[in-house]
Amino acid sequence: MTCLAVDLIVRYCCKNRWATIAERISFTELDEDKDGSLSREEIRRAIQLVLGEEPSDGLVDEMLSTVDYDANGNVDENEYKMMLSKIRDQA
Repeated sequence: MTCLAVDLIVRYCCKNRWATIAERISFTELDEDKDGSLSREEIRRAIQLVLGEEPSDGLVDEMLSTVDYDANGNVDENEYKMMLSKIRDQA
């Protein structure tokens, strides 16, 4: 039961971080290499730029897994939009 609670808290915090990032930078700007998806490194740079923190590998992995619905290791624009829609619906 404790692991479930911790997981829920971590995912909630990650979604808040994503919401903050999305308020300042568009998906197109986050996708630095213009391949249509966000890699771990692009997510890391977004956290550094927008949130001003040096993210741990664990945080980057959690941020990625929170939005990577198809589990392919990247966040495509549809996944990103779905995540933002879910955040807005919860507000």
